[in-house]
This record gives sequence, structure tokens and C-alpha cells, in this order.
Amino acid sequence: MLAAALALACCHQSTGPTPVPRRGLLNVVAVEVAVLESFPPQVHAHITGEVPNVCTVVDGIQQRREERTIALTITTCTMGEVCILLLPPPVELTVPLDGPFESGEYLLRVNGIERPFRI
Repeated sequence: MLAAALALACCHQSTGPTPVPRRGLLNVVAVEVAVLESFPPQVHAHITGEVPNVCTVVDGIQQRREERTIALTITTCTMGEVCILLLPPPVELTVPLDGPFESGEYLLRVNGIERPFRI
């Protein structure tokens, strides 16, 4: 946990003699869409992903929407050249999707994985 917190802090530093962070995309392995029973409808994306090592952390989530297609881009950051050889736990995220949502078909894209859903 501490290594992840330090790596996240390092990814946002822009001064000092620290190594240049390596940025990438989260390797998404599963995406589920949850439509909450509410009015107006609220939608959450449950995302499971993998990072290659314990020195890599989720660095940001960007959300774009074009009509009925929602795209999430989840970026990562790795700091340093040497990392402890430990298998990191899966990354689990829940992201509320920006609305409003009317009845109909939608498409969610998360780092290249597509999931259709219906309201």
C-alpha cells in the first residue's frame, strides 16, 4: 500500500531530480454496468483491472460522452526503473457515469472493452 501511495505522489511531481514517470493504460479484464433503481436513473461502471507490478498505480480516469456512447479512459503511472517483485492485487473501481440517462440502448467503452446496456 505504501509503495502505491508513494508512486501516486511521484506521478504528480513535476520538479526535482526524480525519474520520469511512465504512463500507460489500465489493463481492464472485466466491466460490469449497474443501473441503480433511482429516479432519475443513475449508472455505475464496476471495473476490474490489472497492473504489471506494485510500483504502478491508477493515475486518472477521464470520462467522455457522445450521445449514447460513454468512454472511460483509465490511465496508470509507474515510477522508477526497479520494482519489488510482488504480484499486485486486482484493481477494482466503481465509477459513476455522468447522466442524464433516458430510456434506451447505451454503449460503455473502458480502455477498449465495450459493454452495451439498457435503461
